[in-house]
Amino acid sequence: SLPIMEYLEESRPDIHPLLPGDPKDRVRVRQIAEIINSGIQPVQNLSVLQAVGPERKMKWGHDAIHKGFVAIEDLLKAHSTGKYCIGDNVTIADICLVPQVYNASRFKVDMALFPTIARINSALEEL
Repeated sequence: SLPIMEYLEESRPDIHPLLPGDPKDRVRVRQIAEIINSGIQPVQNLSVLQAVGPERKMKWGHDAIHKGFVAIEDLLKAHSTGKYCIGDNVTIADICLVPQVYNASRFKVDMALFPTIARINSALEEL
């Protein structure tokens, strides 16, 4: 949940910041997180997939993730300068990204089309 991550950021900033200090980087982190939070993840909720029906749910999930990953990959190529989504510290964007890469596998998304996302996810899996 983004509100929970924001709460942790604001209430415990000395433990491990989840947002970078630079305002432009903070915007990029939030932009990636929101693409996932509002553009990709909601269409994979069980109630949505049930409404779509069993014959269409794989395509539905695949298309939502693919479209969102195209946008994220473009952002990362333009602005990612470190080991993770934005820089060398784990941020809210990274926390949101990992479960979506898992879902991409479930919905048969070809991760070879998203090399930056795949590289970042591999680095996050090492933590």
